[in-house]
Amino acid sequence: MKPELTPPADSCPACGAAGMAPWRAATPADGRAGEAARYTLMSCPACGSAALRGPEAGPELYESGTYAATRPWIDRLLEPYRRLIDLDRLRLLGGVGDSERVLEVGAGRGRLLAALARRGVDATGIEPSRTLWTAARQHGVTIVNTSLEEAEVPRGSRDLVILWHVLEHLDRPALALERIRPWLAEGGRAVVAVPNLASLQASLGGDRWFHQDVPRHRVQFTADGLERLLARSGFTPVKTRPAIVDQGILGMWVTLMNRLTTSRDVPFRFVKGDLNRAGVGHPVRDAVVSLALGLPLALIAAVLETGAALAGRGGSIVVEARLD
Repeated sequence: MKPELTPPADSCPACGAAGMAPWRAATPADGRAGEAARYTLMSCPACGSAALRGPEAGPELYESGTYAATRPWIDRLLEPYRRLIDLDRLRLLGGVGDSERVLEVGAGRGRLLAALARRGVDATGIEPSRTLWTAARQHGVTIVNTSLEEAEVPRGSRDLVILWHVLEHLDRPALALERIRPWLAEGGRAVVAVPNLASLQASLGGDRWFHQDVPRHRVQFTADGLERLLARSGFTPVKTRPAIVDQGILGMWVTLMNRLTTSRDVPFRFVKGDLNRAGVGHPVRDAVVSLALGLPLALIAAVLETGAALAGRGGSIVVEARLD
């Protein structure tokens, strides 16, 4: 079924149901969003997803803070973990054949495309952030610096489109799926990854859940909401998986840390060199808490998130869907 191009204001951006109602206030994860900004999460009674009401995130919020480049010396230390994430993402794609033509929307720094290219896959991408696009060039993969709305992709030219943590950034994700659907060949598929609002870490974190990320994240999906979105956009969901290594354990760990520190996302801000610009909190106290409890909480996070994923409440979900 084709999604409505101008849905009612109170309709769910995930499942399309009417009757969304205010759920709770949500505060910005980054002080650059402005102390005076006010946000409300609207809850869907049908699928349990939520939509953010409030000012949109400006371009600067995608170039700084937790989205800034990692300090070079830390980047080198994190490389083994990032390679593990690359392998996990390849697994979560559900198997990509050598003959498949792949497009990643929101390709970021190009690591996933580079991993596919090393396996002989025809893999290209689009990325709206010039900073990320510039960083991606080091991997030698073809990524066009353009937005989803302005991208020029020949009809039926791709067998797989990947949207890895993209749809949560859009107020109207159905329009994004409407845009990419003609790019897929007959029998093509989409693989979509998003944070999971029905997760254990979301329940534990509340307003300080790492993946809430106000105001950058505009829609918080449940698995039911994402599957309904895909179904009403012309896709048939065939498999839903938890992403434990990529975003799962990390999200749980930072969420637990957020419950104890005065400013948010301290581990992320440290590796980005952003602790002194967090906007709120007490950096010295937060650094002491992080050093004392960071490792124990990381171990606890790994156990909690693995158990949550096995119980269907992992912090990040990946849905594979076939074109109808």
